[in-house]
Amino acid sequence: MTEQPASSLFADRNGAEIAQLLAELTTLRQDMVSGVGLAGSRLTRVHPNFLVSAHNLLHYLALRRPDLRPLQQRLAVLGLSSLGRAEAHALASVDAVLAVLHELAQPGIPHPPPPGAIAPDFTSGGLLLAEHSEAVLGPVPAARDVRIMVTLPTEAATDYPLVRDLLRQGMDCARINCAHDDRTAWQQMIDHLRQAEQEVGRTCKISMDLGGAKLRTTGLPPHRPCCGSAPCATILAACWRRSASGLPVGICRIRRRQLERCACSSPASGYSS
Repeated sequence: MTEQPASSLFADRNGAEIAQLLAELTTLRQDMVSGVGLAGSRLTRVHPNFLVSAHNLLHYLALRRPDLRPLQQRLAVLGLSSLGRAEAHALASVDAVLAVLHELAQPGIPHPPPPGAIAPDFTSGGLLLAEHSEAVLGPVPAARDVRIMVTLPTEAATDYPLVRDLLRQGMDCARINCAHDDRTAWQQMIDHLRQAEQEVGRTCKISMDLGGAKLRTTGLPPHRPCCGSAPCATILAACWRRSASGLPVGICRIRRRQLERCACSSPASGYSS
């Protein structure tokens, strides 16, 4: 009597789940590929050196758009990759899991490869990541596996020893936050860093982080009047503490009811809580 292969027994026990995962991952892959099409003409403006990486970024964004945690758990139960390290090769990671699922569902039966797409594989993805990381952050230091990026404070424009000491202590990339200060200050920071490179004997990358849109709230009503009574002062102080600590400022229902009993909340005060 011929024994049934272990892989076949495994597929028999988990056949329904394997088929469901195949369907879900196939749909997910289609969404990843179609996501590139949504970029439209913007991809034509990408430099050829970064075109493959741009496709990979779009694939990865489509991969992470849904909540993958339930799917990852189900893949892990079957001993398969949970797609947790797919950043450098998103499409290749999904294709690898699909290939294993196909083999589990129909052992020994060849399956046509998925439709081709511009995407890095496991080897080229890692090489691209290393190459681009070095271009932005500098080479990996000999004594450690990570680079140190430091956001330069405003003082770096006027305090040369500060910049020199940061470089001496291991700064590999200086980040200038262009949402703050001005061009004169940024240039002084750069000049200090270049001077420090000569003194310390180390090079350092510079990352200019461009400022985005600044949202500002205007047209707020005047500050509510306060009668100075103990209940009102206590409630307002509590709201101030919540605001200063970054918590929501709104008065909770209990405090709102308490405030309604305060004299400054009467219609005559012109304020309604």
